[in-house]
Amino acid sequence: MEKVFDFIDKSGAQYVKELQVLLGQPSISVHNDGIEETVAIVKKLLQDISPNVEVIVPGKKSAPILCAEISGETKKTILFYNHYDVRPPATIDEWKYQPFGGTIDGGKIYASGAADNKGDLMARIKAIEALIKIKETLPLTVKFIIEGEAESGSPTLADVVSLRPELLHADLCISATGSSDDEGRLELTIMNNQCPDCPNRKADIISAVAEAVTEFHQRSPVVLSSSTKSSPMLEAVSKLGIPVIGLGIANRGSRVHGSDENINTADFLDGIKLIAFIMQKLSGSDET
Repeated sequence: MEKVFDFIDKSGAQYVKELQVLLGQPSISVHNDGIEETVAIVKKLLQDISPNVEVIVPGKKSAPILCAEISGETKKTILFYNHYDVRPPATIDEWKYQPFGGTIDGGKIYASGAADNKGDLMARIKAIEALIKIKETLPLTVKFIIEGEAESGSPTLADVVSLRPELLHADLCISATGSSDDEGRLELTIMNNQCPDCPNRKADIISAVAEAVTEFHQRSPVVLSSSTKSSPMLEAVSKLGIPVIGLGIANRGSRVHGSDENINTADFLDGIKLIAFIMQKLSGSDET
């Protein structure tokens, strides 16, 4: 993975610029503000890594759902769930930085959606891009489901995935849920999966992710548990017996959903590397 990590380091400034573009675009689903423009940006990012990109429009008043699939060397599949919408920013007077400015100051990127969820979305896309650039293929197959109504309760997503269950089929779903604790240890959230027929498979995959995080960061993550019932998407995945794990690049000072929401630029680049590392480890290859 050394060559992949070197490529990410060399591409870091460009990756940050692309994140700033995404953060600079408003995407407030409850007001239908900037949704069409944001979909165009995300669609282009996906098309850069996948020939199979689909934009699903559930209804005239619904935000589109973007889906993508990138075949890998094995059929083992990771499903990434993200969203591109944000909550309406707090009163502008409460912000030191522009909510949709993507301002960098003191090693942090400030914008509404930086921590929830555009930073993680970009990190996952760029991890795949880096692997493809260096290895020409992915070690395993990847799927994306990226919705635009998460901050308003995902009112249409459940209907879409019930009609298109094949979109969910995977060995593991990784959601952008979580942060780092006060000591900087990554939080790894294990969702309460309904997986009665596959306890061993679920345990093996969860252990493999935890081991990959430990190896990458050279310290064990903080393992938490949560419920999938707060998200229609994660509940639907869980009901299919697919393990769900949450991890993200936010930190205790990220001020998620608050004024001056932010992430560390270093955490963003590490987040790209970590996702690439997890994919390589889950493929069963020990290549370094």
